[in-house]
Amino acid sequence: MLGSNYSDSDHNKTDKCKYNLRSWLFIIISLLAIAGFSNQEFERQDLSGRIACFPNVTAFVRDLPQVRFDYYNNGKFYDNHSDPVGFIQFIIRKLGHLFLYAFLSCGLLVSLRKEGKISRWGGCRAALLVLLVAGVDEFNQTLVLGRSGSVKDIGVDMTAFLLVLVIMFIRKREGRTAG
Repeated sequence: MLGSNYSDSDHNKTDKCKYNLRSWLFIIISLLAIAGFSNQEFERQDLSGRIACFPNVTAFVRDLPQVRFDYYNNGKFYDNHSDPVGFIQFIIRKLGHLFLYAFLSCGLLVSLRKEGKISRWGGCRAALLVLLVAGVDEFNQTLVLGRSGSVKDIGVDMTAFLLVLVIMFIRKREGRTAG
């Protein structure tokens, strides 16, 4: 551009700063959402009344082949035949974990890149940070009325991290082969 005081490298630096700022905003919003949900009592998160308003969905889930398990090892079974509403609520809650921790993972992996690449060290740091947040989240839930922390939920959260990592790897690989 004529008359511009900025070089291409200055524009690249500005773009990089904006991109970095966006990824940190992603991280902060994710952390706030995780903390907000973690501190809610179970009754505030109970969706059973809303789920019951969809009898076609609950009937569909009830008609699926039986799925029954004791997630928390406390004798309370989630069973799509005997309690489709509770079963659907459980699935929604675990999908919430995946969703929030996928956002957090994405933000961390993008913010810890060096020269556009996720290094092993950056990936390890992001994984450790996700593990730390998940551990604190689950511990915090033990202090909230009607909630309990679960090591299995930390596994769900780390699964979200691994899914994001794999998706980023595949997208990068596709970009290399397409170009």
